[in-house]
Amino acid sequence: MVEVKIKGKASEVEPILYGLKRWAQVEVLKAEYVYPSIHKDEDEMTLTCSVDNPVNTRARRLKMHLGNGQEVEFTFLDFMQVDLDDGIHIYSGRFYDIFA
Repeated sequence: MVEVKIKGKASEVEPILYGLKRWAQVEVLKAEYVYPSIHKDEDEMTLTCSVDNPVNTRARRLKMHLGNGQEVEFTFLDFMQVDLDDGIHIYSGRFYDIFA
């Protein structure tokens, strides 16, 4: 877990928190705002954010079993997996073929 502290105008800091929450590899565990006065748009604010970035999201191996019984294995960087309701899985990531 990493703690991030950002200080600046509220109108500039809040989009950063929004971007962190939307980033798939980062989980925002808590966010605390500190406003020096009641006029939050005019004043600076401090955002302290605890985020968790699991190490295993950077690289991942994907094994696929083919219909003829063979097994194929790929190593992806920045791996993402989407599971649809009807049993379809979509895999995305960067793949490098060292023999190409």
